[in-house]
Amino acid sequence: TATTEIYTLSLHDALPICELFFEKILSSQEILCVASINKNGIITPKFPESIEEFLGQIDSFLTKEVNIYFTPGSYEGSRRKQSDCVAMKCFFLDLDYMHGKNVYPSKEAAIEDVNRFCEDISWPPPTLVDSGGGIHVYWIFDEEVSSSVWNSYAVQFKELCLARNLIIDECVPADAARLMRVPGTLNYRYDPPAPALLLTDVFTYNFETLIEVFGSTDRKSTRLNSS
Repeated sequence: TATTEIYTLSLHDALPICELFFEKILSSQEILCVASINKNGIITPKFPESIEEFLGQIDSFLTKEVNIYFTPGSYEGSRRKQSDCVAMKCFFLDLDYMHGKNVYPSKEAAIEDVNRFCEDISWPPPTLVDSGGGIHVYWIFDEEVSSSVWNSYAVQFKELCLARNLIIDECVPADAARLMRVPGTLNYRYDPPAPALLLTDVFTYNFETLIEVFGSTDRKSTRLNSS
């Protein structure tokens, strides 16, 4: 079945697997983005050029009481704009259970519905992050794809989620500049702050296999470096 095994680690114990998460989900090319948002809502983006620099910037943000986010995409230049996104390595969702217009009654209910969705469309289990107020869901690719190709399928992915009655933040799935919470940090939207934790192992899947669910379409040049 597509049911995902859930576990919870302390923030300290979660750090090694969180590093693995970023090694799998981030592009090895172009410029990455990690950002903090303080209690006044001021966003401070940084644009590291390697995963090592990316992780170092997270460590720097951890010395402050700020919310820490990343973007799954990589960029051409130091701007977090959808138009500047070069590559992506995942489909992703945000399912709220603490706040928002449409929410699940509990974390467990959100995860159960993700499992139901996977079974409905014959997809494998995703990597899950508890953001402290929602469940962030990732199907990570084993190789990066161009942002233009990703966007065409991300729109279909969003439509599929809605058609299958997942309660999602509709602004998230096709946004190549979306900020997603960094696991292994604290969510300062709550008092006391809620830990953001990786809930599962880090899974990767073949992009071509995942997009089979969308039916026949022109799939030329799906890889970033295809000619």
